Amino acid sequence: MRDGVPIRQADSGWGDLILGMPLKYYRNLENSTWNVAFTPSIRVPIGSTTADFPVGDGSTDFNVSFSHSREAAGLYQYYDVFYWVNTRGKKGIAEGDEVGLDVDLGVHPYHNNLTNTGAFVMLAVAARHKDRGVDTAGTTGGTRISTGPVLVLYRHNVMLRAEFKVPVYEKVNGTQVSYGSEVNVGLGVVF
Repeated sequence: MRDGVPIRQADSGWGDLILGMPLKYYRNLENSTWNVAFTPSIRVPIGSTTADFPVGDGSTDFNVSFSHSREAAGLYQYYDVFYWVNTRGKKGIAEGDEVGLDVDLGVHPYHNNLTNTGAFVMLAVAARHKDRGVDTAGTTGGTRISTGPVLVLYRHNVMLRAEFKVPVYEKVNGTQVSYGSEVNVGLGVVF
């Protein structure tokens, strides 16, 4: 919506690059493993900002995350609290800072020690609050909670994560279009 009139905007391409450095304390016990982590990150603006509805926003943003995970007898749990500082980007984009909580609870039905291959099946809950800001579509910010299933497959040092989430609570600033259902796919590599 712009000035009360619906408009259609589109763009495609790669988004911004996020680089993080997880600093973990890891503990392997007889019947369980757990870790705590502190992860500073930076979002580097490599996404296109040329279209009316840009893929990237042209800002360099900073994050800090604190997480804990535990696995015992096939059960898995993960908790992460994070804070993003979003700086001013191009085209007048100035999204608000964001705080979030991610919780993943599930099972670890398959693991092969010889090949370090396995799978996790989980239920994810994501809660986000973003301060009021502005992007090319207008006002940003608000509070959202979503949930849904997650599948994680891994082999050696490569991990694939696929998730589908639906909104269960949403209260936004100003007039915004709902995020609706989300499909996210990520690939991680540990060096």
